[in-house]
Amino acid sequence: MAPPSTGRPGPNAEFTVDADGVMSWKSTVPRTPGDRPGPLHGAFAYHTDPDDPAAHAHPPAPKTPADRLAAAERRLAEAVAELMGRLGVERHPDSPDAWAADLAGGRQVVLRVENGKLVAARSPESAVSVPLRRMPDSRAQLDLMAGMALRQLNAAMSTPERPSEVNNTRVPFEFERFFHDPRWMREAAQFEQALGAHYFNDQRTLDAAREAVSRLRDVLKALTPRTPDESEDAFARRVEGAFFRDDDPASAGQVGTRVALDDLLAEGNVRELTTAFYNAAYYQRDHPLILGKTILGIFDGDHWVEAAASGLDMDLLRDMRRQLDGSVNRPVMSRLEKVFDGGFRFARDPFGTGNAVLMSEHGARDLAEVIQSQRGRQDRTPEEQEALSTTPAHYAELNAPLGRFEREYLESIAGRPLEPDTPLPWREGSVAHQTAAGSWAKRIAADGFPVVDGISATTTRMLLAVRVLGLGSEHAERFLGALMGWMLPGQDHSLFEIVRGAQIAGVVRMDFGDRFSAVDFYRNLPGMDLHALRTEVLPDGLFPHEARYLQHALDPGGFTETQPPSNDMVREIADRLWPQLETGEVLDADLAEWLSEGGIDPDDPAAVRTLGERLSKPHVMALTVYTRHAHYLINNVTRTQLWTGGASESAVRAGMARKIDGLVSNYLENLAAARKPLPLPLALRRIVHVGEGHLSRDSPLTAAARDWVDAAHRGEDAKQRIREHRAAGRGDAARRAEGDVREARRAQRAAWRQIRDGLDEVVPRLFEEMRWHADMVHDAMLQLPAVGSAESPVQAYRGDWLTPVYSPIYGSRLLPTGTAREFLSVSRDLAVAVRFMAENPASGRKVLAVYRLTGEQARDLSVFSAFAGDREAVFPPRSGTRQVSDPELAEAVRREAIEAAEAMYERGILNAVPRDFEVIVVREDRRGAPPPPVRPGRAGAGAPQNAEEDRRDR
Repeated sequence: MAPPSTGRPGPNAEFTVDADGVMSWKSTVPRTPGDRPGPLHGAFAYHTDPDDPAAHAHPPAPKTPADRLAAAERRLAEAVAELMGRLGVERHPDSPDAWAADLAGGRQVVLRVENGKLVAARSPESAVSVPLRRMPDSRAQLDLMAGMALRQLNAAMSTPERPSEVNNTRVPFEFERFFHDPRWMREAAQFEQALGAHYFNDQRTLDAAREAVSRLRDVLKALTPRTPDESEDAFARRVEGAFFRDDDPASAGQVGTRVALDDLLAEGNVRELTTAFYNAAYYQRDHPLILGKTILGIFDGDHWVEAAASGLDMDLLRDMRRQLDGSVNRPVMSRLEKVFDGGFRFARDPFGTGNAVLMSEHGARDLAEVIQSQRGRQDRTPEEQEALSTTPAHYAELNAPLGRFEREYLESIAGRPLEPDTPLPWREGSVAHQTAAGSWAKRIAADGFPVVDGISATTTRMLLAVRVLGLGSEHAERFLGALMGWMLPGQDHSLFEIVRGAQIAGVVRMDFGDRFSAVDFYRNLPGMDLHALRTEVLPDGLFPHEARYLQHALDPGGFTETQPPSNDMVREIADRLWPQLETGEVLDADLAEWLSEGGIDPDDPAAVRTLGERLSKPHVMALTVYTRHAHYLINNVTRTQLWTGGASESAVRAGMARKIDGLVSNYLENLAAARKPLPLPLALRRIVHVGEGHLSRDSPLTAAARDWVDAAHRGEDAKQRIREHRAAGRGDAARRAEGDVREARRAQRAAWRQIRDGLDEVVPRLFEEMRWHADMVHDAMLQLPAVGSAESPVQAYRGDWLTPVYSPIYGSRLLPTGTAREFLSVSRDLAVAVRFMAENPASGRKVLAVYRLTGEQARDLSVFSAFAGDREAVFPPRSGTRQVSDPELAEAVRREAIEAAEAMYERGILNAVPRDFEVIVVREDRRGAPPPPVRPGRAGAGAPQNAEEDRRDR
């Protein structure tokens, strides 16, 4: 580790930068007896003001976390600015927060402070950066380290990216409600079986299996000595005997020993061919010519020249040799294994389970996971296995029917023809074992993955065999399809278990990091595109999470926000738009315009269908649900979920209950005052209104709601009488009126208790529903094209209010990064934002945020919206932004905003023209670090940006 470096940004301070580039500050001002650390000490990597002795004489008054963070950020910026000035590095002309360092050869690198580190980047806006390893003491040292960082940046930029970005949406509730749905596991398993059947019938997959078997035969023949008197046919039969066995009818795909390998290659199905490869690679342990023993012959006989001539992967072969003969642990493990369970996992066999897994990039970790995944495995009793046994009809229904050779073999064992319902002797993983009770299984199932039999080490070993044969990575990936066609239809393993085994074998590289759920996994399958999945595999073209949402949306007992007649619009919009997206035939002008603005040619059916393959009809429904009156609650649960980090469901539930109380009480107060109330979510309307069909503010009130409103009227009447009596000096009459006010309040409280009883019945169901909507809306949004581009940014606006010192959403000038903790709405119509700012009841500083949308995060929902006139775009939760300085733009927008407000005032839309407001300019910034936690409801944002007045009559 590099030693820390030290520098002096001022006369009374030192900073130290460790090997990771993190700065730590300490004051060199002599301390007086009794000094205590200030409130920033230990709270951040940088501590108190280095140039202020007074900061150490007495601890300052406590400050809020935002105060402390802003002060620390300011001091850090000042110290780095002083250092850059001392080293002769000037500010970047395009950013006041960055410095431009000119290097030899005409090169330039941008330096900036990022998350407490000094980093190098290619431009102020670049999302790719490299931290400097230490703080430079001189310009020469800066040039050296910056040049090294620039080379790292160039290497990073030249690294080829994956063909397509992983579609991982990180939804707020991690699809928890979806995975807990009683139908989830069954439908997910059915999808996986259908995927297996797809591979089973895929010609390229069949060719991959044939090529692997043929290649294995060629290698075995090349490396097997032929006896002097052995004919070519006899030699071929001896080698090909490794591919067949007739003593294991419980193994699916066995065809016995009476089949010629050439016949199997010509007419065998994927299951029969893959089983033959399985036998000859390592499974037929007693046969002397299997690949595993042939490899041992290479090691023991020093036949490396012959191995190279046969085309084997020599690097992998040497790795196998090191694992078998160069490891101290393997022989010990092998002896222990024989003592305890007689297994072969660490035997001197290149395809022993333990040996194969330990050859992975993370061998010890992967082996521990394989063991853990199989530790909970319990053998089913013979009676249980018999009851679960599959039949020919079962495989036929799965579109993976028995082949001619395996059927003939099974009939020869049974002594009679197989009937469709004849139990097969095969013992697939789900038939042989019960695995769901283990800790690994529970953890994997929590992310929506079906669990069958633990991680497929068979997949690892089979793919190692393909790799060592020298068939190449492309063939190995296609052979993985054969393994899926072999194991998925009969549920030998689940899809996750197979792909995890392939990952261990080094064939699939897939990020199973931060809660990579089944939803993300199914959409990012190796070697599968969305078109094939939608059209050839998925039932009705829907992924399991989409099917679950749609079922609840259409079920009369399902979601309240999608039920007719109150919300016909949700279904109407989906029924209108979805067929056009699915077929690529765009008929509606609004959809054509929306597609064009998103960079999709509406006259190109293929381009439109590509978007339709990312979306689904349930996605469209969810987007429309969000634009209606449930968005208050969707944002409420999302905000609290992210604020608590998902650690407290009770906090999310309590926060939503408080929000519902506030919505209903505000609704009743507005009714009592003869003002237009904001519409309630549909489930809450039946708490305050009665009647059939669509309920609105004009519908009859429930008895409890009527009592509340009547009591409010009596109370207001009594208050008016109090004022009149006091003005006339009638004290006794005023006191009697005060008693009437108290009586009215008691009546209101009694009515509210009845209303609360109704709410208590509705809130649990609404809490479940809003979590479904939050996840599906988020998932849907990330399938849409982002708004704008770096070359053609789109301007949008949001009217809001700012919290003092620091806004977690908008940041501040000193700490400019902000993060959306909910679905953050903006409008491309300045008038919408101005009206929202003017009508916002918050007492804080009013602000008009101007967004430059550059195609990174915000999505345009207008075509899916129930209120398309709002021209609404939305930032998904966790979106990052950064305040930037653009005085000219801010002043121009201020003038336009006042003009728009004056026009609305003249038309009677606004009661006054707002003039005391701040204009800030914000750009999208994926690097925006999450701000400090803030209490729910204090995030510096009101309700989502919408034309609320227009919604009041809907």
